Amino acid sequence: MKINKQQLNQKGEVEAILVAIVLVVIVVVGYWYVITQRDVVPPETIPMVTTTPEIQELTSTIDTTHWIESSYGNSRLFSFKYPPDWTETLTSGGYYYKPNNDPDYTLYISDPTLNGESVEGLITLVTNNTSQTVLSKTEWDNNGHHVGVLQIRSSDDLALTTFVYVSETPRTLDSRSTEVLHGVLSFMGVYTNTEVNKDPYVEVLESIARTMRFDR
Repeated sequence: MKINKQQLNQKGEVEAILVAIVLVVIVVVGYWYVITQRDVVPPETIPMVTTTPEIQELTSTIDTTHWIESSYGNSRLFSFKYPPDWTETLTSGGYYYKPNNDPDYTLYISDPTLNGESVEGLITLVTNNTSQTVLSKTEWDNNGHHVGVLQIRSSDDLALTTFVYVSETPRTLDSRSTEVLHGVLSFMGVYTNTEVNKDPYVEVLESIARTMRFDR
């Protein structure tokens, strides 16, 4: 069977067209793949991190330079400063403090005792009380003293209370003793204004804690 020259030419043209079509398909598919993959960012693997409560450094923007030395320094083994626009009042139970322009707020101080209490233990004791709602809790470090600040609302909604706990400098009874004693000084700010959900003086209380000195 003879294949004439015209048939060969036609076959060659068909093959050339097929090759051209295949090349076009390859180019189009390749271009599509590059375009679609260019903006695809592989998802990052996020490691599982277990966070623990961090005790931060106690900082404040409140200037305490011209604050007043509390009278506790005259008769107790600790002292602190309070703002000049607050009033210190002596009662049979000790001193209490009030802002001059806010009769609804009172700050009470409790003497520290070396009875083994800790800031963590006192915070746990308060937060475990189901008759009140914890509004906020923070912990700080002030020159080696653990400071805990806890705001709560009583169940009857009559008062907002802020507890500030400051760990005392651990000490031994005398040079012959090896037992280290710990104690905590407690502040308690009570606000009878039922319209607020945050103690407006909490930064003042933290700054009072920052001025704390123990003289044992």
